[in-house]
Order: sequence, then structure tokens, then C-alpha cells
Amino acid sequence: AGKIGESAPLFTWDIVTPDGKPVEGFGRIPIHPHRAMEDIEKTDIILIPGFIPPMEFIGKIPVSVVDWLCQKHKSKTMIGTICTGTFLLAETGLLNGREVTTNWAYAGLFRKLYPQVRLKPERMLTVDGEFICSGAATAYMELCLYIIEKFGSPDLAASCSKLLLI
Repeated sequence: AGKIGESAPLFTWDIVTPDGKPVEGFGRIPIHPHRAMEDIEKTDIILIPGFIPPMEFIGKIPVSVVDWLCQKHKSKTMIGTICTGTFLLAETGLLNGREVTTNWAYAGLFRKLYPQVRLKPERMLTVDGEFICSGAATAYMELCLYIIEKFGSPDLAASCSKLLLI
């Protein structure tokens, strides 16, 4: 094993928006994407962040976003959600019949909106086919370790877990 930073990175990433234009996040934080969703021809994984309620996208997701996620799912791209990001993915219908988790505080609302999805709010992480969902905000660390193990190795995930005290 070499020193930290000596090997090639395990991941590269892009922040994308539907049109490639900046968006404003919670607290007026500007998010500057690298490109538009449609510019991503192939990717191993898509991560959907959590959203702070009110989740104004419910019932209003642009068709282009739904189509892009469905297309990526058909090509066997892994799709992960963090916390309330599971709501956005559930809006596509891709989670129907799947076992998922989300923030426990919104479990009642999730069940009401998506009764066809098998919600497990007591779980920190769920994996069902190509879908990986993490629970409340800090559960994203479990998601990260899962991804590191899947694309790296169990030893690398264990090392990261020890280093970060997860």
C-alpha cells in the first residue's frame, strides 16, 4: 500500500442539472453544475441528494428528469439517494415494489404519497437491485462505504471506515 494520494482516484464525478445551468440550493447556496444531465452518456452511479422540506418538486418533476433517470436505470446504472432524495426517485415510479429507506421523520408522508413502495425507515441503508437508499442525512456515510466497497474493495471500505470513525 502506498501513501494516501499516490494512486489514481477511485471516482470522478460531475454535478448535473436538467439544463446545465446553475441552481439555487437551500439557504440561497449557489450550485454550479459541470454540465447538463443529457451530456452524461455513461455513468456507473447517480446520487440524488436530500432535500429540505418543503419538497416543492413533489408532483412537479420535469419529464426530462424522469426520462433521464428511467433511461439510466434501463442501462443498469446504479442510482442512490440520500435522505429525502428518495422522494424524488419515488416520483419517477422506479421504486414501485422496491424496498427503500428515507428520513424516518418523513416516513408517514412517504407512505401516504408512495404506498406501492416498500418503505423501511428503521434501516440506515437499503439495497434493492440497482437502487441504494440511505436514511437520515448522516446515513450517507453508510452509502459512501457501500459504494467504496462495490467499486473499490472491502479492504478499502474498511480502511475508510476506520479512518473516518464510521
